Amino acid sequence: MNRIITGQCEMGITNGYLTSACSLVIGESCSFECEPGYKAVANISTVTCQQNLEWSPEKPCEDLLCPITINNGNVNEAECNRRIYSECPYTCKQGFDPNPKQTKVKCQVNGTWSNDEEPYCLEHDRGLILTARTGYSTKNIYTVPTTLEGTPKLDYIRLLRLKTEPFILSSDGDYMLKQVYFYDANSKAIYKDANFSIGLSGENIWTPVHMGTSDDYVKLAVDWVSHNIYWTDPQYKWIMVQSLITNNTSLYHVLIHENLEGPHALALDPIECLLFWSDIGTFTKIEVSSLSGRNRKSLISSNLINPYSIAADYDTRRLYFVDRGRRTVETVTYEGRDRNVLVKSRYSGFFDLAVYKDYLYVTDLYSSRLNFFNKTNGNESYKSSLENYNTYTSVTVFHPDVQPTPGTAHCTNYGCEHICVTEKDGASCLCKEGYIINQDKITCSLNNEYFHRGLMYSNGSNICTVDIRIVTSFIFNPNCVLKINGTRYMVLDTDQRQIFIANNTAIYASKVDNPDLDRLTTQSGNISGLAWDGYDRNLYWTEEDTGIIWRTSELSKITQIFMKDLKRPRDVLVLSHERLILWISDRNGSTLESSKMDGSSHQVVLNSADLTNPRSISYDPYGKR
Repeated sequence: MNRIITGQCEMGITNGYLTSACSLVIGESCSFECEPGYKAVANISTVTCQQNLEWSPEKPCEDLLCPITINNGNVNEAECNRRIYSECPYTCKQGFDPNPKQTKVKCQVNGTWSNDEEPYCLEHDRGLILTARTGYSTKNIYTVPTTLEGTPKLDYIRLLRLKTEPFILSSDGDYMLKQVYFYDANSKAIYKDANFSIGLSGENIWTPVHMGTSDDYVKLAVDWVSHNIYWTDPQYKWIMVQSLITNNTSLYHVLIHENLEGPHALALDPIECLLFWSDIGTFTKIEVSSLSGRNRKSLISSNLINPYSIAADYDTRRLYFVDRGRRTVETVTYEGRDRNVLVKSRYSGFFDLAVYKDYLYVTDLYSSRLNFFNKTNGNESYKSSLENYNTYTSVTVFHPDVQPTPGTAHCTNYGCEHICVTEKDGASCLCKEGYIINQDKITCSLNNEYFHRGLMYSNGSNICTVDIRIVTSFIFNPNCVLKINGTRYMVLDTDQRQIFIANNTAIYASKVDNPDLDRLTTQSGNISGLAWDGYDRNLYWTEEDTGIIWRTSELSKITQIFMKDLKRPRDVLVLSHERLILWISDRNGSTLESSKMDGSSHQVVLNSADLTNPRSISYDPYGKR
């Protein structure tokens, strides 16, 4: 005889609870839900009361675990149970890096990994940046996304649109800020590509950083510690620095301009606070200074022809440089010792280079290649150099390892009003052009006594100044400092910031910062030229109709005849350092004549057979021409 079992299953289930009215009798199915941290087995939604008064399944709820994988990575299962509220370390798949802002993932109550503000695994944003001249395309920025130790693949990813086809000759980056800077010779400007990524493609927004460079081989170098950009300019014969902290593009400073013939190559080491550059000219050399331009000295001054590019290796404290004239890739210590030729190729067109770990990446203008050399012995690391019939003009390593962060960033809270540069013992402030540092060494004031770099000109009724960089064809607004009618000639005394102005019969003097005119002399003759001798502080002028060159002394106030009986003299010019005076005479055609400053040794320099109606004369003290 069968025994009839009566009774009910219990109200509770393991790690869950019933959610609907249920009689709990044998054979009845009841809906349930799992407690937080658990999920239904096999996605079931009901349990059934069995003959033995137990629920089936016996354990309808199991542990809720977050998955092993995350986007582009995996959690470290050995260090994490993946249950809710647990925090787990993770690794990223090849091509991605862990986000330094989120070192662990957290399992949420719904069984998914939290994804707060940023992804855990970031795209592997490292590699080489190449600029190229194609001759027919504006697509001339390339990247090589790679670990740099392996054979690279060239990706054609940048489309730059400017008013003219760009000719990018130099580049550098700030990896931490994800910004890359390019110098375009055609538009004579430096641009910034913000939010740069090796893997991005298409068009990016380019922002001008500095307008009005020359169109020569300007070389860039970025200080990623103080966030300044440095560049050389062979035409202007200076080295500049500009702050990148703000979007104020007026925060630039002429760092070095004395005793420079043709500054070209440029590199820096913000950790050691050193700036390196080459100066190509009569006495070509490689020099070094602090990042503020102080403590300048020569490293190499012999056996150089055209050192066009320099790269600094922070780990070994060595410089690597390309000498186009010698067709070499060479290396030397930061102190200028242990110079070695790594690569010498008779048919090379080595142009730019970059260094990373054991490798040198060198562009070649002649072979349209990017060469890979071992930095110790110069051996070619890869035979399959990149080739696609473009002329590679610059190469930059975009990688955190080449931009290490110092223990202390002195400029972070230093408070410089304009530009902060890092020194070995701290920080120092520089002022933008036209300003001087105050006694507090932090703030800057307008320098009314400093003769700013510019051009001064007359339009007949006004005397105006304009930024010297206008010679690059960039437009700058003029500043008219003096109103005077009938101006024919004008000459400057830059030491005392005064202008001498001549019309047909009178000569005036005025301070640059004061519009008041002081009449120096009234002449009966027709004034045809004006010149200033800053050495003896004498003013000279020619009179075309009387045949006289006059001289007046600023010190003694005496005016006297310097030379007479000349044939229609005009356009007088003083070479102060050479102690010579020149002028044009119109005698049976035009002649260029000269004498010493005492009036002796009068001679014809160029006769009428060599001249055809010259309009004026000028002198280049650098080229002595």
